[in-house]
Amino acid sequence: MKFKNLFNFLKINRENHLGIDFSGSHLRLLEIRKDKKDFDIKAWSERKIPKGILEQRRIVKQEEFIDFFKEAIENSEGSFSERNVVLTIPEEKIFTRVITIPKVENKKSLEEIIRWEAEASMPVAISEIYYDWEIIKEDKEKTNVLIMATNREIVDNYLEVFNELNLNVLALEPESLSMARSLNLLGTEDYNLIIDLGDNSSNFIICKKGLPIFTSSSSISSKTITNTIVRVKGVSFEKAERYKIKVGLEESQLKNSKNKTLFDSFLTSLVDEISKMKEFLNYNLFLDEKNKKINKIILSGCGSNLKGLDSYLTIKLRQPVSQSNPWLNFNFNKNIPPISKQKSQGFAPVVGLTLKIKANEKTINLLPKERRDVIKIDNFNRFVMKINFIIGSALIVLLTFLGAMLFILNIYHKINDEAIQRDTGGKLSAVISQAKKEIDQQHIQIDKTLKHFENRKPYWNYLDKINATLPEKVYLKKVEINEEKIFIQGIADNRDDLLSFETALKKQDYFKNIEMPISNLTSQENVNFEIIVNLNKE
Repeated sequence: MKFKNLFNFLKINRENHLGIDFSGSHLRLLEIRKDKKDFDIKAWSERKIPKGILEQRRIVKQEEFIDFFKEAIENSEGSFSERNVVLTIPEEKIFTRVITIPKVENKKSLEEIIRWEAEASMPVAISEIYYDWEIIKEDKEKTNVLIMATNREIVDNYLEVFNELNLNVLALEPESLSMARSLNLLGTEDYNLIIDLGDNSSNFIICKKGLPIFTSSSSISSKTITNTIVRVKGVSFEKAERYKIKVGLEESQLKNSKNKTLFDSFLTSLVDEISKMKEFLNYNLFLDEKNKKINKIILSGCGSNLKGLDSYLTIKLRQPVSQSNPWLNFNFNKNIPPISKQKSQGFAPVVGLTLKIKANEKTINLLPKERRDVIKIDNFNRFVMKINFIIGSALIVLLTFLGAMLFILNIYHKINDEAIQRDTGGKLSAVISQAKKEIDQQHIQIDKTLKHFENRKPYWNYLDKINATLPEKVYLKKVEINEEKIFIQGIADNRDDLLSFETALKKQDYFKNIEMPISNLTSQENVNFEIIVNLNKE
């Protein structure tokens, strides 16, 4: 539970989050902020990933990646400030399964059944993966569950690198799920098909309720289109890219017989892949449903910038096909987005990542379960402390107001008392004197209450000092404070990190004695711990 100061700590729904996507050939970063009800872009960056840094989607040259990442942050449009981040997992590293199980009311039993099914259906041992699940559909008898998983090796690799960057990873999400969110498909009952035409490969994603229930990869890619133009037209790669975007499949160009065949191979392969996805939906998914059909086909990725592709497919497939708009959730006040339409096609996954936290939704998160649990507890603690802070502040304001009113009433009675004594010769002075005593008692009670809240103010200082000493790989589950001690519970990645935390606490002047049971040190890794911190009141 790392926070810079009290105000950051109280932000249970953090206003900014940094989305990071390097699932393709580019690193894309996006930080958004919420202005009232609308989202706005705070900062963004896009840089081509140098060859050799990634291998089979793993970061194999970590130091070079860290330097490259820092350059992307420094050479950005706008200024990045957030250290809480969400990452995509490349789709080719995701295992997706839809299972049907008997309806189970008990959540623990449901989790055990899903674990058993995951173990039986995944192509690798369950000990080698991190997985998460989401219910797609349920009725009185059965439940359809989406399970998504990825290799532990990939997740651990990413977490190691981003820990070195001092960034707090809140979620790891399949690329397809992020894309569906950015295109406003979450919650829709229809079947939709997203075609992500990337630089080097393509992903075909069938979604139901915005959840990717089946994905398929293909060698069709944006680079395939551009290389074809280079070969046939005899132009440079850069000119071929411009030709693809500005001319493409325009009807006027298709009158030329040479241009008619320019994209034939690509278009034939693309239509074949779409037909296979439709066939798979009809004969392999949700067999109890009849007449299943794709409602929307959405083109995304840089390959979707081939001019006229959406119109061609609409005619060929006899159903609407459109290019994606990742900015559906944004209001730019009738201005164009700061990222061009062509570049935006590659930003769909990273846009979806940032919207995940904004929606505060429970969807697939491929972080290790222990780390997800810590984040949940962290959010709950933030919520509780925020409520306490709001209630305490409201009471202080209320009591201050009452104190002011009583002060005014006291002055009023004093003036009125003098006037009455002049008029009555002091006959009512005894009654007024009693009223004054009652007012004085109220003043004393208010002073005591305000003093109580004043004495609580250092608690925030104590929390801030604990935060300042907290190593990156130590996470707090629970913090309780009374007038004498602070009780801390948490989990550390390893014993050395916990010992570093203890040493740092001992160096703080605010604390005079740190009590840590020897039982905290019996485990080498994933250490659950309890610490008692005695407060220095001097």
